[in-house]
Amino acid sequence: MIDTTDQQHKQDNIEEEEVKQVLIKDAPDYLFVILANFAVALICYNKTEQRIEVVSRGNISEKILHD
Repeated sequence: MIDTTDQQHKQDNIEEEEVKQVLIKDAPDYLFVILANFAVALICYNKTEQRIEVVSRGNISEKILHD
């Protein structure tokens, strides 16, 4: 009988690392913007869709008081 447990465990670890690398590579970039009038925005750049999205926006005092 051949024990393939170690081989399967190594293969699972390799696949898990590949998934992590893909997720890191495709993870969005975030930019927090504060303007002179204290307006704020959290902007996200989605690499997979090549798109910029506004995640949240408003006045900084509203954001601080809300949290």
